[in-house]
Formats: sequence, structure tokens, C-alpha cells
Amino acid sequence: MDVSILGVRISNLEKIQILERIQNLFSVGKQVFVVTPNPEMLVLASKDAEFRELLNSADIALPDGFGLSLAARLQGEKIVERITGTDFLIDAVQLANKNNLSIYLLGGKNGVGEGVRKWLEQNNFEVNIQTNEEEFRGDSAKKYAVFIALGHGRQERVAKELLGKFPNIVLAMGVGGAFDFLAGHIMRAPKIMRFFGLEWLFRLFVEPWRIKRIWNATCIFLYLILKEKFITQNSRYKVK
Repeated sequence: MDVSILGVRISNLEKIQILERIQNLFSVGKQVFVVTPNPEMLVLASKDAEFRELLNSADIALPDGFGLSLAARLQGEKIVERITGTDFLIDAVQLANKNNLSIYLLGGKNGVGEGVRKWLEQNNFEVNIQTNEEEFRGDSAKKYAVFIALGHGRQERVAKELLGKFPNIVLAMGVGGAFDFLAGHIMRAPKIMRFFGLEWLFRLFVEPWRIKRIWNATCIFLYLILKEKFITQNSRYKVK
């Protein structure tokens, strides 16, 4: 069962169910498009109909962000499990291994792709990673899982375009800052802060330049959720 938040469909399933759904799509030969909506992305989608439509075209929309759980509760619903893009990337790599997919990393800066490769190898993942775009485009015999770190908005558009151009791409997923976290370029918030939805506070402390983005993901997002809630309630009263 999906949940709609600010007009964006969110896959409301446990992680194991999402992995099973992706595997089922693989089994019938379908390409899989995965997005990771968080509050900041939903704020953008509320103003950008094209981006909202792009998110809604995905096969899987992970509930990435504590704010989505809060928004669902305010709507009288419940997100069964919060699934961050960073954590799911690891599960997706395991699924790619299981299905003999080569992994292609697109985006990131300062050698971050190599850092991700090293992290995966050090954590005993069997990986066949491509970071050279010419090799990827030239080898149509291989099947690929493509993970894209180009910032929200752009990475989802690129993922959709690649799926349309290359039938040998089995899975495409925008991963935001996951590369930086896995490569050790940026420190993740402690687990206790993640549990209580305080990652934004940790990010503000270590990356104060993100204050505008954090403002959008917290205050603006909450404002839009409450605005939509009260508008909906008022509409019901008028109908009565």
C-alpha cells in the first residue's frame, strides 16, 4: 500500500518486501527505476510538476527521511519502515550481485566512486564496478545496476533517460549523498540521532553551509504538510 505525501507516491512497504518486489520485476524482464524521496525533494516536487511526475513514475519510491514518517502520521497514516538511500544502496548492491549485474557508479566528486568501491570490497561484497562511461556504453552484452549521485532532481532525470536509452540497464537509482557517506568523505549522523530524526541537526553542525537546504527540509516541509492538512479539512467542512 502506497502513501501520498504532497502529491508524491511513497512505497509503504518493509525493506524486505521492496527487495522482493524488485526481484519479481527482474524476473519478468522489467527495468526498475528507484527514487529516494526525502522532505527536501518533496518541497521541490510541490513547486515543480515535472519533477513530481518523474518521482511518481518510479517503480519504487523509498521513504527516505524522518519527516516523511511525521507527515504520514499527521495525515492519519503510518510509514511501516523508514529506508534511507544510503542503507538501501548496500542492499541493492547485494541484489545486483545475486542477479549477476555489473555495477556502474555515476557522479560524485574527488574520486568518490573509487572510495565506494574500496568500501564495498573491504566489507566483503563481490563487486564488478564500472566507473568508465565508455566501457558501460560500449558493452551491451552485460546487464547493469546504475547508481547515480548527481544531486536530487538531476540524478532522477538522468536515471530515467538511461533506462530509456539502454535496455541492458536493469536497475537505475539516484543515491544522493550515499557515495560520500560510504567513501568516508562525509560523516553520517550517529545512529541515535538518526533514530530520533535529528540527522538535519548533525548535518547543520558539520556542514553549516547547508542551512538553506535544511530549512526547506524541516520548516518549509512541515509548513506545506500542515497547510495541505488544513486545506483538506476545510474542504470537507464546506462539502458538508
